[in-house]
Amino acid sequence: MEARKWYHEQLDDIPNRLDKSKPLADQAKQASELRNQIRTDTRIAMKDQDLANKLFAARPNKPFEFYVEKYSTPGRSMDDVEGETIPKSIESFQEIGVYWETVVLD
Repeated sequence: MEARKWYHEQLDDIPNRLDKSKPLADQAKQASELRNQIRTDTRIAMKDQDLANKLFAARPNKPFEFYVEKYSTPGRSMDDVEGETIPKSIESFQEIGVYWETVVLD
């Protein structure tokens, strides 16, 4: 199976893999960690390891705390921030098609 297709299938499955018995904060952290693991596994499985290494360098995995800070704004509750982190963990980088073309053509 093509790595990118597998990657998207795994991202789409993140909500099903969350432990819904845990608090929202734990689910948000779990979603972030799952996404990072999926990204890493996909890159390791890629046939083109030169491209995978470029992706590791240009788009490294970020810790959950990065996203908490990114989505935090004055007056926004932590529940809102953590709640936003879960769907964001499922999204693919929208400009990746352009990025892939750039790194492949370099």
